[in-house]
Amino acid sequence: MERPGITRRLGLRAGLGLAPCLVPGLARAAPAQDGRPVSWVVPNGPGSALDIAARLIAPDLGARLGQPVVVENRPGAGGLLAAEAVARAPADGNTLFFGNSSTFAIAPLMIPGHRFDVLRDLAPVGGIGASWNVIAVAADGPHRGLPGLLDAARAAPGRISCATTTGSAQQLAALLFARAAGIELNLLTSTSSVTGLQDVVAGRVDMAVEHLPTVQPLLAERRLRPLAVNAPMRIEQLPDVPALTEYGIAGAEAATWSALYVAARTPPGAVARLAAALRGALAEPRVQETIRRIGASVIAEADGATLTAMLEEDLRRYRAVFDVGGLRP
Repeated sequence: MERPGITRRLGLRAGLGLAPCLVPGLARAAPAQDGRPVSWVVPNGPGSALDIAARLIAPDLGARLGQPVVVENRPGAGGLLAAEAVARAPADGNTLFFGNSSTFAIAPLMIPGHRFDVLRDLAPVGGIGASWNVIAVAADGPHRGLPGLLDAARAAPGRISCATTTGSAQQLAALLFARAAGIELNLLTSTSSVTGLQDVVAGRVDMAVEHLPTVQPLLAERRLRPLAVNAPMRIEQLPDVPALTEYGIAGAEAATWSALYVAARTPPGAVARLAAALRGALAEPRVQETIRRIGASVIAEADGATLTAMLEEDLRRYRAVFDVGGLRP
């Protein structure tokens, strides 16, 4: 997984109703902080990418903490409701938030007037995963490569349509791509990424800029053709797909990343204990392989300072294109 900022800081290769994940303590587990379960709040519904990842990691995390870990889904308001609930929870390290760049950098722009401020209200524990977006077209469509798509877009500004969902990380990624490439896209919003991708497959929409874990099944079925990844270099999961930088397009890089957070007042010792347990869980081969298989890369090397720098960078870049792209609600 590569990205300006992430790559330099982490040295990474280019490269988820209330439901319990109860895990008994093992011999290797650290002494339990207390006897209570740890609540891991996920800001998306069951079956989402974050929910899947949380339930994958929870057993190993609980084993290392010596406490049961309970995954709790609290969708709504782009994740802000869940984030605010964790920020108000007792600052004892027993309530975790599965944060991601969409909740922290995009939802606040789309939902003005809220009181939540991640830099003030939450403390980062450690990174979990990151993935890139793919510029994709229908496998049997007219666009066989990125240069041809760009030529068509420049010949008729606004004619090339791009599937997206309103206020999503992918919509902003599409705007970043268009701005960096010097083209004008016709952004067509849908209720979900799945709906938009089906429109691309059917030829009703020309292209999509979509999160790799979401688009990967259609790539595997050869129903979509990947033209490029919005990364500074090729990525592990799609080694034959060029990066935008290979076409001289810079400034369009946009990764979607996730990390573990706790309430801002949590004692440093409790944060350090959680961070060590998380790094250990992410080192498990089965965890790494599953995360890689769904199209992401583990970013366990991302500590609190790195995550804060990544978030600040995202906030700066997304704010720069937000009003320009007409996305203000």
